[in-house]
Amino acid sequence: MSVSPQAPAAVLQALYDAQYQDAFQQTLESVAAALRDAGLHVAGPSDDTVDDYRWTLTCWPDDRKVNEQAVSVQITLAEAVTYGDDETPYGMSFALDALSWGGTVIAALQPHNYTDQCWVDARDQDAVDTRWSPFEEMDMPTLVNLISRSANPGGQS
Repeated sequence: MSVSPQAPAAVLQALYDAQYQDAFQQTLESVAAALRDAGLHVAGPSDDTVDDYRWTLTCWPDDRKVNEQAVSVQITLAEAVTYGDDETPYGMSFALDALSWGGTVIAALQPHNYTDQCWVDARDQDAVDTRWSPFEEMDMPTLVNLISRSANPGGQS
């Protein structure tokens, strides 16, 4: 592991800027294309970075404006300190969540969440790459099916 002398926030910002901002956008553009192919309307993806580094898209079943059938899909680079783990200042992880209008989780990919392996050291590029790999290999048809069924219950359009 190559150790950086930079502050944790600078390391995470550099990691996001150099590698994952584009990866988040490309991943959600692929999800958006698949959702459109499934007949859903899609807004985004867009960079919604505030406390976490995050990209989001929203989809819904018909040509009306976003409504209670909307589903939000987001990819996040989460920082351990943002989630109360001050003992792992360089800790980070990735998450993909698909949430219904009311906040119900439809699908989630959060490797090692709620385990001792939740965070990887952002200074360890191999560990970060390994943590990202499930997102490159995710089952897009299953994700799209889960989202489509939630956004369009009973096949209504």
